Amino acid sequence: MFRLTIMCVLLAIGNLSMAQEPAVKSKKELRQEKKERKLEQEAEELENLNILVRKRAWALEANALFNRQGFRTALNPSLNFVAVQGNYGAIQLQTIGNTPQQINFDGVGGDPISDRVLVNDNGVGGFTFEGTVWDYQVTEPKKENKGVSLRAFISTQSGAIQIDLVVNSRQNSRLTISWGWGDRTVITGTLLEPSKSSVYKAFSSY
Repeated sequence: MFRLTIMCVLLAIGNLSMAQEPAVKSKKELRQEKKERKLEQEAEELENLNILVRKRAWALEANALFNRQGFRTALNPSLNFVAVQGNYGAIQLQTIGNTPQQINFDGVGGDPISDRVLVNDNGVGGFTFEGTVWDYQVTEPKKENKGVSLRAFISTQSGAIQIDLVVNSRQNSRLTISWGWGDRTVITGTLLEPSKSSVYKAFSSY
């Protein structure tokens, strides 16, 4: 009887230990969990970017410009940007030397910007427009885990400039600048809070 009791106790302890051991997950389960965590992080980051746009507090550091044919020109994100802070807006782009890649208002190269309109160099080899933001319209995404889109205008001393922003991700958001005389410039880059941006704003081009 005593031996039987000991055996029962040992079996009970063994079963308890086995029940407390965590189940070993398969590689497939681990990959799925990693994928789900990544999607959750991306969705959270995207929503944070949407919040920045909704509350008018963002800066797009541009690292590339595209012309009408889709050709890409690399940009210095510290000197090329579009930013909005409340009712204040700023656009700054550099010219790229005297080559066919020189940034024009339509982004296809050619004559300097100053040949199109009275614009002064901003001191860092480009131009800077700043002014009041108005008609700020944010369009919410139709699907979950998607970025917002924005259309707004910046009133500058050289006229009203339209900006259209599409939030794709922090590292790859797209903005189209429509100038008052029909030309457009398309840039892509990193979307940040103004306080975390490292851009350098030069003198205004007036």
